[in-house]
Amino acid sequence: FLLHCQLVERDHFGCKPKFTFFTQTNDNQYQFTKQLYLEGHEVALHSVSHNTGVSTDKHTWEKEIVKARGYIAALSASLVPLTLSRIPESEIVGFRAPDLKYNDAMLEVLHERGFLYDSSIPTDAQQYPYTLDHGAIEQEWRGRVINQSHPGLWEVAYRRGCHVIPLPTLVDEEGHSVTVQDPSGSSEEILQLLKHNFGVARSRFHTDLHYNGDRSPFFIPLTASWAVQTEDRLSLLESLLQYITSRDNVVFASMKEIAAYAKKPVKVSEMVSGDYTCVTSTVT
Repeated sequence: FLLHCQLVERDHFGCKPKFTFFTQTNDNQYQFTKQLYLEGHEVALHSVSHNTGVSTDKHTWEKEIVKARGYIAALSASLVPLTLSRIPESEIVGFRAPDLKYNDAMLEVLHERGFLYDSSIPTDAQQYPYTLDHGAIEQEWRGRVINQSHPGLWEVAYRRGCHVIPLPTLVDEEGHSVTVQDPSGSSEEILQLLKHNFGVARSRFHTDLHYNGDRSPFFIPLTASWAVQTEDRLSLLESLLQYITSRDNVVFASMKEIAAYAKKPVKVSEMVSGDYTCVTSTVT
């Protein structure tokens, strides 16, 4: 909340930054989860117990995914005084597996329960969101985990390093993988790394990244605890957003909106601002 209230940057539609929160229901403070939803951010799922893996069976995935969505919908209803309404289950359409450990049973549950997208399967290179109608694009070192198709379900993928760096990654100016989830280093070093990957900076290894390249979505996957750990990090993120919004045709979007856009992509000139609702800043 502190971060969002401080940010003043605006995108192509005049909107402030929008976040997707992958929420676990154990120890969830539902009044804040509901507040994020009311402000216009996306609330997605990250299981109940954070205790699943590649061998988890379908029955367990059902409990971890379906119960999580039910808990958030039910328990958000009575804890926020601004409204008696709840977060509709139909609005909770995204999932990310704990520790990014996934399998076909997980995707089966997401498909059968009407989810729009998953965001658990990393790739070796940056990707646009893609349909799982014909299976998944997986990393070579990992080997094949997904052996079935899951028609109608989308994958919002991100680049990830090798097994040595099993987290969402960026590339530095020397072409090396660097974790972007809670990265280490000075604020200036982290800022330059993020700017470089946004795609305006160039290096002898990567001349075209997101903005100057294929315009694939640029994600900044950070944990909330990292972002608010020091005041420098809040300033870092604000500097990054100022840099990004100084470029033309930048749109802040939730993962749900990105997946929906991938289903029917259009030119920026044809985009409708109503499809990208601005977030608000309400205080509880």
